[in-house]
Amino acid sequence: MSSVRGDCVVAWLERSGGRFLKAQQPDIYDMLMLHVGGTDTLKTYSDPEAYWQSVQVILDCFFSAAERAEMCTELIEEPAFLDDPGFLSFRHRARAEIRCRELILMIEETVGLRAFQRSVH
Repeated sequence: MSSVRGDCVVAWLERSGGRFLKAQQPDIYDMLMLHVGGTDTLKTYSDPEAYWQSVQVILDCFFSAAERAEMCTELIEEPAFLDDPGFLSFRHRARAEIRCRELILMIEETVGLRAFQRSVH
């Protein structure tokens, strides 16, 4: 992965952390920033599968299902990754994340559940 793509992923995670965590959970936000920027792991890589697995772990640890779906929608539309074969496995997981969220929303609408009545993680 080029450093441009790595910088894009780091910026995406930092923006998402600022949007979803900074105000309500500042301690969790600080931990996310440590994971994202504490090393150069997310800026470059030689093994795309391991790289995207690391990104997935960060998503799973710090963000809810709804947040992950929103974030994945943003990243899979990022032009820097459209022709990247190393991104394909993550793209498949991201689309599955988005579909699951859509299914949950459809079920909630069907049965009239309110978001506060279930876990969002």
